[in-house]
Amino acid sequence: MSEVNPTPDTASTAETPAKAKPAIEPVTARDWIFLAAIAVGSAGLDLWSKAWALGRLSRASSNPPPLCTPPAGLAHYLPQRIANREIVLIKDYLDLQYAENCGGAWGLLHGASEAVRRPFFLLVTIGAIAFIVHLYRTMEPGQRLMKWALPLVLGGAIGNLVDRVRLGYVVDFIHAHLKLRFHWPTFNVADIAITVGIGLMVLEYIIGPKKAPRAAVAIPVATTP
Repeated sequence: MSEVNPTPDTASTAETPAKAKPAIEPVTARDWIFLAAIAVGSAGLDLWSKAWALGRLSRASSNPPPLCTPPAGLAHYLPQRIANREIVLIKDYLDLQYAENCGGAWGLLHGASEAVRRPFFLLVTIGAIAFIVHLYRTMEPGQRLMKWALPLVLGGAIGNLVDRVRLGYVVDFIHAHLKLRFHWPTFNVADIAITVGIGLMVLEYIIGPKKAPRAAVAIPVATTP
């Protein structure tokens, strides 16, 4: 009696799923150059504008007060330099005037001591820069708005970080207001870059490409006739 070699049952053989493409494409050298160019450009423009504000809108004080420390009996610190000029760009709405910001956005840690404030902002800014670089490295294909947003935020963070390291405070000089009734906190070019970058991130989240759901791989189950 001869043996019959059984033929393989194709229906009972589990199919090997095709190797999935990686969801994240590696960032190329060209992408890193783009990140560096936009970040350095925005930080450079910010620092140049602050140098202009220091020279044109303020003058040195002969006896500067303690750095970012309110004198006894006062709730706010006194500026290191003296504002000596105001340039009106749009009457009743926009002008340029020198200001110093020892705190963060919206006066964060405005009244804290220098021993607490400076290390806090340095650590937070360095952590934010590292996080931005990480996000850029893990961007998904097609995130064009994010590709612009992250370098702008990075450049703005670097610009304000340089101020905190060299001066101990951030130079602001753009003053928006509504007929002197409503005043927006004075800001600078770095703040503009950060705000635009965050706005692009939000827009990317709303209208940008969405992650494709992972397709379930169906494995046929062997059936007996």
